[in-house]
Amino acid sequence: GTVQSRYPAGNAPTGTEIQYHRNGAVRMTVPMVRGTRHGYARVQGPHGRGVARLTYRKGERHGLEVHYHPNGKPRMVVPVSSGKRSGRAVIYTPGGRRWAEVPYHSGVRHGTERRFGPSGNHIIEERDYRSGVALERRSYITQIRGAEPPPSPTAR
Repeated sequence: GTVQSRYPAGNAPTGTEIQYHRNGAVRMTVPMVRGTRHGYARVQGPHGRGVARLTYRKGERHGLEVHYHPNGKPRMVVPVSSGKRSGRAVIYTPGGRRWAEVPYHSGVRHGTERRFGPSGNHIIEERDYRSGVALERRSYITQIRGAEPPPSPTAR
């Protein structure tokens, strides 16, 4: 059969956990310290391209979660605390411009999400969320042309 994952063994194992895609390519590598994930994890697509970097502290995701566009530039950067998205996620276009800021609290959208125009500075849309529920959406008119296409919907 195909190996799905490898973990360090023994009493309080230390080393690297490796998970694999069905095609045998490495899906994720993460350091293990005394039997728990601790450090930077690298997530790769089925053809070896890096798609995300996660940070673990004592077994929980904690720190910055960074997802990448196929060109290697950051697609989304979001703070994580106690395993849940907490804080303001920033989403970028493939060209590196800020496209949106999405607020999270305890893993759900909470607060005012802002989408930006082609300069990455002026607001073209806002959406209010409370505990993951959309309450209101406001759109703003802009005269600036030539916007980059928005990031793929998987950025969420």
